[in-house]
Amino acid sequence: MYSGECSKLKGSTGELFQPDLSKDSISLFMGDMCRTIPYDFEKEVEVHGITGFRYSAGERAVDNGTKYPENLCYSVGNKDHFPSGVM
Repeated sequence: MYSGECSKLKGSTGELFQPDLSKDSISLFMGDMCRTIPYDFEKEVEVHGITGFRYSAGERAVDNGTKYPENLCYSVGNKDHFPSGVM
């Protein structure tokens, strides 16, 4: 449906991740949205004595390509682009 990097299937569906994952960011493929959503590392957290990483989907996840050019290829057929945050 998309072109360039946006046409590549990247990320996980969230159940499993590869070993030795970098904590800088992760990507989740959202089937309902037909795209990969990046999540950025926020901080380390501890829950019941287990240390984990907290990630959040910031403005990079819903940008229309104006701030993050890598998202421009998701604007198929819309030369004026939707505002950032609208999908």
